[in-house]
Amino acid sequence: MYFHPSVCFKFFVAKIAGAVKFVKMLISSANCLRPPNILICAKDKEAFQHYRALFESILEPDCYALYQLDVISFRSKKAWLGNTSLLVLASEWPNDDLRIPLEEYLAKGGQCLSLHPFYPKWLTGSQLQGFVKYASDQGMLISPVEKLDFAEALPPILEQYFRLKSRVSNPEGPPNESQQIVGHLIAEPYHQEAFFRNFGRQSADMMTLEIKKSFSVNSQQQPVIVHRNISSRFNHRDYFDTLKTKILGRTCLYFDVVGSTHSVLEGSDSFPDGLVVVARRQNQGRGRSGNVWMSPEGCAMFSLRMQFSLQSELGRHLSIFQHIVALATVLAAKKLPRCQDLPLGIKWPNDICYRDESDGKIIKVGGILVTTSIMGSQVTAMIGCGVNLSNQRPTLCLNELIRQAGETRPLSLEHFLAAVFNQLEELVTLISSGRLDQVLAFYHQHWLHGNGTEVTVRTANDEIVRAQIMGIDEFGFLRVQPSEGPSITVHPDGNSFDMLSGLIAPKTQR
Repeated sequence: MYFHPSVCFKFFVAKIAGAVKFVKMLISSANCLRPPNILICAKDKEAFQHYRALFESILEPDCYALYQLDVISFRSKKAWLGNTSLLVLASEWPNDDLRIPLEEYLAKGGQCLSLHPFYPKWLTGSQLQGFVKYASDQGMLISPVEKLDFAEALPPILEQYFRLKSRVSNPEGPPNESQQIVGHLIAEPYHQEAFFRNFGRQSADMMTLEIKKSFSVNSQQQPVIVHRNISSRFNHRDYFDTLKTKILGRTCLYFDVVGSTHSVLEGSDSFPDGLVVVARRQNQGRGRSGNVWMSPEGCAMFSLRMQFSLQSELGRHLSIFQHIVALATVLAAKKLPRCQDLPLGIKWPNDICYRDESDGKIIKVGGILVTTSIMGSQVTAMIGCGVNLSNQRPTLCLNELIRQAGETRPLSLEHFLAAVFNQLEELVTLISSGRLDQVLAFYHQHWLHGNGTEVTVRTANDEIVRAQIMGIDEFGFLRVQPSEGPSITVHPDGNSFDMLSGLIAPKTQR
C-alpha cells in the first residue's frame, strides 16, 4: 500500500521491548505460485529499459515479469536467489564481482543467460554453435562467444535452452503514439448528465477529458475521448441489474484498452465520488511498490475513487482500507452459488489467493493497490484491483475455480465488478456505523495465514527472531508474537521480490 506523502504513512513501526524500530514485513510464500520472474542485471536504468523492451518484444506477452537487478541487490543475494526463473547478465562485469552470488544461484539450479561473452574460470564449459554452455549441478549458464544480433539470436536461445515461450510476431505492429484513447461512459441517465455537465461536451454523446497523466511512452499527452454507452463491449444491463450500491460504481468509465486504469483515475481531481475506471486490457498495469501487474484480456481490472472525511471511522482507520477491498473481492466470489466453500482467501497484505488443498500451494489470482491523499480534512482514496477472472495465464483464473466448484455458468466481468462494489459498500457502511470488529472477524475468516503461522523477524539490529502470526489489528497492521517478549506490530512497506523471502526485515534507509 502506498500513501501519498501528505499522509506520512509510507513506513511502519514495530515496537520491540518498548523501543521503536523501522522494519519491513515480508510474508513467507515459498509455496506461492506467481508469474515467473526474469531478472535483468544491468548497470543502470537506461540499460535495463533497453533490454526489457528487447525481451518484451520477443517473449510471449502476459507470461513473465521482468525486473531490474542492480549490483547491490545482486551481491546481497537476500531475495532474488530463490525467486528467479532466469537471470540475464545484460552488462559486462568482472568475473570476481559475480562469482559468489552466481555460484550459489547456479548450485541451486538457477538458469542464467549472459548477453555478452563471459568466461567464468570456476566453471567448465562446452562449445555449442556460437555459444558456451556452463553447467553447475542443476544450474546452467549460456554465454555467446561473440556479440550477437540479439533480436535474431534470442528467440531460439530462450526456447531451446530455457524453455521460455516467445511470440511468433506482433500482428498489431508497434503502438501508434498519436492514437486517441477511446472510452465509454457507463452510467444511468442522471449520472450521465451530471458527468457531462461537470466536464463539458463536444456533442450530446461525446466529450474529451482533460487528463493530467500521460498515456504515451514518449511522454506526449494523448486525448481521452469518452462516448456514452454505445458500441461498447461492456454489458451495462448485466452490470446495473447486479449493482445495488448507492454510490460506488454508479458512474463508470470503460476502456477496451488503456495504459492504466489507475492513471486515468489520478488524471483529474474533479471525478465524482464512487467513479470507477474499468479496462479489458492494460498495457502499463502496475502493482504495489513498482511490482509488475500483468493485465491480459480476461483479467477483471478496475480503479475506484472514494472520498470521505479524515475524522470519520474509515478516515481514522485509513491503513485498514486495502484489507477491506481485498475482503470485498473474496466475498464477491464466495457468495456465488456453490462457491461458499471455495478455498479463496487473502494473503496479507493485499493478495487474493487460492489454496490448492491437494498440495498446499498458494496461487495468486488477484491483487490490490491503494493510493491515498489528504486535502484539509478530506481523504481521497484511489483503489486499484486486478483479478484473473477468465484468463488462464499467468497463473489461474476465478472462473476455472468456480467451474471446479460445480457452477456451470461463468462469471461475467460486469457481474463480478458489481458484486465487488456491493460488498465493499456494505463493509464501509459497517465500519462507518462503528462495527469494525465485525469486519475484522470477517477478514480473519477469509485470510490464508491462520493464527500460529511462523515467520522470521529480522530486527533493525539485525537480530533474527522466530514469531507466530496472531492476526491484524484495527489498522491492518500485522500482529506477531515472538517466543519471548512482547508482541510486535508491523505494517507493509515497499518491496519487490522481498515478499517471497519469508522474513520480517529492517527497512532500508535511503
